[in-house]
Amino acid sequence: MYSEVLARYDPRKETIVAADASSIRVGAVLIQIQEDGDRRPVYYASRTLSETEKRYAVIEKEALAATWVCERFSDYITGLQFTLETDHKPLTTLFNTTELSKMPPRILRFWLRLMRFNPHVVHVPGKQQLAADALSRAPVGKPDGDDHNLVEEVESYTNEMLGTLPVTTNGLQEIRAAQKADEECSLIHKYCVNGWPTYRPHQPLMRPYWEAQSHLAVVDEILLYDNRIGIPRALRLDIPDCIHTGHLGITKCRARARDSVWWPGLSTAIQEMISKCNTCAKVRQDQKEPLMSSSFPSRPWERLANGEAERAVRTAKEILKKNQDPYLALLSYHSTPLQNGLSPSQLLMGRRLKTQLPVLPDTLKPKDLTFELERVVSKEKSYRRAQETNFNRRHRARELPTFDTGDAVWVKDQSKQGEILSSTQYPRSYLVKTDKGILRRNRSALVSITEGSQETEPTRPEQTVDTPQPSNLCHHIRHP
Repeated sequence: MYSEVLARYDPRKETIVAADASSIRVGAVLIQIQEDGDRRPVYYASRTLSETEKRYAVIEKEALAATWVCERFSDYITGLQFTLETDHKPLTTLFNTTELSKMPPRILRFWLRLMRFNPHVVHVPGKQQLAADALSRAPVGKPDGDDHNLVEEVESYTNEMLGTLPVTTNGLQEIRAAQKADEECSLIHKYCVNGWPTYRPHQPLMRPYWEAQSHLAVVDEILLYDNRIGIPRALRLDIPDCIHTGHLGITKCRARARDSVWWPGLSTAIQEMISKCNTCAKVRQDQKEPLMSSSFPSRPWERLANGEAERAVRTAKEILKKNQDPYLALLSYHSTPLQNGLSPSQLLMGRRLKTQLPVLPDTLKPKDLTFELERVVSKEKSYRRAQETNFNRRHRARELPTFDTGDAVWVKDQSKQGEILSSTQYPRSYLVKTDKGILRRNRSALVSITEGSQETEPTRPEQTVDTPQPSNLCHHIRHP
């Protein structure tokens, strides 16, 4: 009978380890692919879970099964590259792509024990794992000394990881109690321990938890997202303020959060809080707006945009500063071709100027530049479009939100708070009322702030039954 079922082990053949876990047992099969392509079992193994292991979350039990079976089959798979099959799809994501620092404590410890092997973890539907599934439901063995050592090591490591969390023992107790009282956390706690439903729950609030299920675990009755504490709704009000201590930027505040706490929408909450912080608004760097290119003038005396006029004045000042003879310097500038191919003198008078450089006399004669100007105008339009595109891409320019009458703003160059009176006829321009009078400022010189600029913290919403209440959790945070 055994000769017909079991195959002889051959290290040269492709090897597969199939592992599965049920609520109280784990089972596995060592399989090798034969010459005819048939999958033949080489070794069966199963055992009952200990009382501690029975309290693991589903994904932790699957990770335990994978670790236990690889160590049980170590004589056969050490030094070989083999396929590790599991019917728990989130586990493949954790083992194949997740960084070690972002794994839940127990999963991390299991994976560290697996790293001495060379598995390629793949997902196989449960209906195709009949043998491993059957063994996980009808085991033939009980935990032995090595199995108990595995449990003790994993639990010791997990407890040590909890001790490194940036919160005191009293803080953990407060979080544990708040999670039990929170409807969302209680339901997610149940899913983590008993298994997630096959299909996503209909409740909209469950969607972010469903998408993050491979990262969620329960350790010592505390819901964790990887190695971060899941904060229930009742304790969320003060956490963003605590994260924003020191008035760091959005990126650094998000990095601080990734080291300690998590809840759905935390990243958005941090961004909204910092955008409403008056202290940060006063020193925030300018956000570039899309470049507004002016049209090329058709006549020399046409009025230029302020930016072009200021740039022309700046160029003239630089020329005068660097030269002892201003007349020769300006002559050189007026006779030098621009990017469109014509010099300023040609655009103004239709002819070149005589300079100290030798040229042919015919080149100094006036010419009809009507057709030439059409080419110049077309070239200028293309050049300005390219300049606008490059500027917007280089500076990541975007349109800033507009202001309405009565909005409170911070005037950067005056370091004063003001109030928007109205917009002007010019683009991106506003009239602002300050204690120094009425000023006209470009949108880029104004920053939106919360009414009453002396406040440095965002205004708290009016508290209702569903609004998170202030807590003392931030007082239990351990600072390095």
